[in-house]
Amino acid sequence: MYLQRKQPEKRRSELALITANTFNRGKWVAKKIVSWEISWRKNKTIPDGKQGRFARLNSLFNDENIQLAVREYLSQTEEGTKH
Repeated sequence: MYLQRKQPEKRRSELALITANTFNRGKWVAKKIVSWEISWRKNKTIPDGKQGRFARLNSLFNDENIQLAVREYLSQTEEGTKH
């Protein structure tokens, strides 16, 4: 959402790919970023990952402190208050 404000001329998929490439990831992660954004805008939630349910490591999104930081950031932006 931050990149969309900075570069409104680019499509959502292009911006997601730029973000994924920043973390050395590819098209699959870019597609997930777009789906997470859509889910956030509709439901204010990001779905839990299905892979590695029984793994020792959890997703960062499952960390309560990370969730709190994301909510605080989004509440300070326009996108966090729109439906």
